[in-house]
Amino acid sequence: MKIHPVSQMTLKNSMNAIGRMLGWVQNKDYRLLNEHLLAMQEKEDLDGLLAEVSHCLSEMLNYRLFAFVIRDETGVDVWIDPTMFRDAFSRIVSDDLGLEDGVDIRFMGNIEETVEQRLISREDLEVRSFKESSFTAHLYLATGRRMLAHHNDILESLLAGLRVSLINHVRIRSLQGAVSEDALTGCYNRREFDRQLERHLAAVKRHGKDFALVFFDLDHFKAVNDSYGHLAGDAVLRSVALEVRRKIRAGDLLCRYGGEEFALLLPETNGEKAADLAERLRLAIEGLRVEAGEALGLQVTASFGVAEADASMDSQDMVAQADAMLYRAKNQGRNGVAF
Repeated sequence: MKIHPVSQMTLKNSMNAIGRMLGWVQNKDYRLLNEHLLAMQEKEDLDGLLAEVSHCLSEMLNYRLFAFVIRDETGVDVWIDPTMFRDAFSRIVSDDLGLEDGVDIRFMGNIEETVEQRLISREDLEVRSFKESSFTAHLYLATGRRMLAHHNDILESLLAGLRVSLINHVRIRSLQGAVSEDALTGCYNRREFDRQLERHLAAVKRHGKDFALVFFDLDHFKAVNDSYGHLAGDAVLRSVALEVRRKIRAGDLLCRYGGEEFALLLPETNGEKAADLAERLRLAIEGLRVEAGEALGLQVTASFGVAEADASMDSQDMVAQADAMLYRAKNQGRNGVAF
């Protein structure tokens, strides 16, 4: 079949136009990549770093789902957007990583607990992974646009930037742990609480971000020590700290404020959401049964006070407000939440 010269010219012009368009898209995407890689270098925390990656991929590929999974000796942390796929994705990750029943998946970022859940399948997802000596990482992506050849290079570039930042993050966290952790519970100590509170309040003042502080302590804890001994009391404190860490996001900070009193710093969280979390933690602690020597099935409860930050507050204001709410919860009969 012979193609008419006019048709050949039209086809050539169309191909050239498509080529120019693809070249424009590619150049635009690489400029976008460079902007976000530079922004990633300025992020001080893991949550902010992953949010920057998600913004890049959202602008570029209009994704349906973006998730980043980090697995280390402490468990599995997941940053996911949007959260309506959280439950379905949890099952996918459990299957992919071969997680045993009972292994908790900790969610980072701002997780909407009440959002209606929807299904997504493993076949819908692109996966990229890398492994380091102390952790493995996996990026999952369901795109809203067709991926072009250069998008594979862009994903690899993003992963390379994440890799360097994650290695530094894990190394710094390890070094800080030696001086910032409470030896008994593994939580952050009072010194680290003070440092982190100042940092998060500064973010409230600069950027207007939500932030909440929760104080809680164990009700009638002295009776545990008096009746069963300090070793039993220590076992209770360790069990409570472990249970709370299982229930909070990776970006939330649990600190031992002193004795049987704990503090929970909740970035990107308003007071109402913090109070909802406090209620879930209250029920979780109430349901604990601690085995400690001859003390079998020890049960404790906790009282919670919630404070929400605003730009006018300093650290003393924030502590005073959370402390006042904690005393209100105690005066109202204990084993409750005041906000």
